[in-house]
Amino acid sequence: MSEPSPITDREARIQALADRIAEKYGTLLTIPMVAAELHRSEKAMRFAFSSWSCRETPWVRALLAGKIKMGRRVFFPADVVAAVMLQSDSVRPHFPSE
Repeated sequence: MSEPSPITDREARIQALADRIAEKYGTLLTIPMVAAELHRSEKAMRFAFSSWSCRETPWVRALLAGKIKMGRRVFFPADVVAAVMLQSDSVRPHFPSE
């Protein structure tokens, strides 16, 4: 039997950020919620998802890979948004000063 792998520092950071996002919005986020968390406008997010040139960026691909469709609605899990925010070559995360 193999032992479960320990949680890495990156995974712990993703989980902590996902918990903060889930506490604020819930576990599934809509496009306006994702836009607010990534400090972008809703229009810019919709353009990034529909434009062929923008769809090739790593953070847009990661979000589109994790999307959940329920009928006509599109949702993004909080852990996927957190992982995108913490990607090194992605959008810069915003941590409010406390």
